[in-house]
Amino acid sequence: MKVTSHQIETWAVGKVKDVFSRSSRIQSFIPSGDKEPAWDGCIHIESDDKSRRKISIQVKGKTCRSLPKNPSYPVKVYNLKSYLKNGGVLYCVVFILKEEKLLYYAKLTPIKLKKIIEKAKDQATISIPLCKYDKDVAEMEMEMIAFDDDCKKQTSFIDAPIMTLDEAIKNGCKISFSSSFTQKENGNCVFSEEPVYLYAVMEGGGAKAYYPIGDQRYKIAVGPHIKEDVVANGKTYYKEYTLFSSGDERTLCIDNVVNIHYHHIDGKAQQAKTKISSKARMLSSKIYELHFIQDMFISGKVNFGQNLFELKNTTKSQINLVSTELDYWIKARELFDRLNITEDIEIGRFSEVDIGNLTILIDAILDSKPISNQQDLNTVACMDIDKYKILLLTEKNKDGTYTISDFFGAADKMYWAYKEGDEERLKTSMFTVVFNHPDFKYFSNVDYSKMLLSYEEAVSHNPSLPKRANDDMLMALKAYDSMQKKDDKMYNAILSLNSWIIEKSLITNKPLHIVNKYQIIKRKRSLTKDEAQELCNILLLPNLGAEMKTAIHLLLDNKTMANISYEEMNAEQQALFDSFPISMFRKDNIL
Repeated sequence: MKVTSHQIETWAVGKVKDVFSRSSRIQSFIPSGDKEPAWDGCIHIESDDKSRRKISIQVKGKTCRSLPKNPSYPVKVYNLKSYLKNGGVLYCVVFILKEEKLLYYAKLTPIKLKKIIEKAKDQATISIPLCKYDKDVAEMEMEMIAFDDDCKKQTSFIDAPIMTLDEAIKNGCKISFSSSFTQKENGNCVFSEEPVYLYAVMEGGGAKAYYPIGDQRYKIAVGPHIKEDVVANGKTYYKEYTLFSSGDERTLCIDNVVNIHYHHIDGKAQQAKTKISSKARMLSSKIYELHFIQDMFISGKVNFGQNLFELKNTTKSQINLVSTELDYWIKARELFDRLNITEDIEIGRFSEVDIGNLTILIDAILDSKPISNQQDLNTVACMDIDKYKILLLTEKNKDGTYTISDFFGAADKMYWAYKEGDEERLKTSMFTVVFNHPDFKYFSNVDYSKMLLSYEEAVSHNPSLPKRANDDMLMALKAYDSMQKKDDKMYNAILSLNSWIIEKSLITNKPLHIVNKYQIIKRKRSLTKDEAQELCNILLLPNLGAEMKTAIHLLLDNKTMANISYEEMNAEQQALFDSFPISMFRKDNIL
């Protein structure tokens, strides 16, 4: 007897309903004989918080004498576009073999639909691969919830550019995925090994968004941490490792450094594959991992607790490559220390240009190599390595090459001077150059420990230096004020320079520098009673200008008197006052 299309559809819908009816949390709404061209209905699933989720579903039936080796089903591309617009669909195909009915399916999330549509190009129809539906009830429920989560997260970003996993890691994004443990009938909890989509967590304004990573799903593995020493060449590098198991297959893993895959047969380990690499993003971790790899290669083996694994076919060339890379990053750490940058460095962010600049500075500063450059370099120059801006001193050699040095390690070679009007050049500190540089607040290698020594050495040649130092200090204070994230080292340096200025200044100039001291302090805290009294005493001095009165009243929070004193100045004086760092208190307290 010939089987009609209506019978095939009825059998297919019945099979799907039967599968989902095993769950008390899932309800099927799939009418037979519907005329909807794209999808047949939906299923509702109850979440753990009792809310209900709706998942669109398409059901197809197909009779066949035997099951295809690689089951798939042809779908019209315009239907796929409808599914994409609708936010995804659960595509179910029931293969009917005489009395047997087998359910296969494809979870068509927006990302997967987009990929299939792009693959179809100009085709009107494309076959989609199918998976056998062989889940137990708990797995089925969690899989449907995860599928619905993925559809919702991907819908908002379907027209956005694809972010790769490497980009997400390089940008320091938190990575999220939906997976779960399911409880079996025997009471054991098992982690779902189903591949998952990854998302970069974007946070802003108190809200979170989940940006899809890649155009595929990723396999997530879970394994216990084994508290045993990992030893290479007689040195203990790690106190634990992770063991992943699947049947008789085992994988021993240490971060992203070592993966040893083997078969555990009859109680013995038969090594199958070993993968060794360092993907550390932080400089300290990179150096540590390369030391570990170097010792593994030199000894040709590694111990995981009592388990010894030999590294076969390790060559001298491999050892040399690791040693060369290790030496490079050790030098990089030495360079950053020399540049007064002591934090751990996120080398995973470095571009090719950053690596090139890093190599130049290693050659120039650590190895004292002359550097060739096609363009002329300024005596005071800057070089960027990722977020670090390095202030440098360059000297042109007779052969056209340059000697490049850390500015703060070589600036004492130079005679730094300034000129006021028609006067002769007056000696000053190298920090006059630093504080007046337009990029000063971005410099990463400023060595403030040399600041006072530099001014002290210059003042012996230039008694009027405290006035110049005060101008420098105010420029530094303006840079500090403009920073979103305040630099405490810079603040403390400004405060100590002000104290040096007060100590070295003539008695007639001290009131001005004392007022500056308190404007620096007030950026961090309120003034004490004794500090306020000292400012009040300065107000009593004869012939005190309107600028000083305005500044003192601002620091004492006397808004009305500050405005009265400000109005005593002419327009030119007001413009000059507004250019000074003290004006920030007027802007905050203007009536």
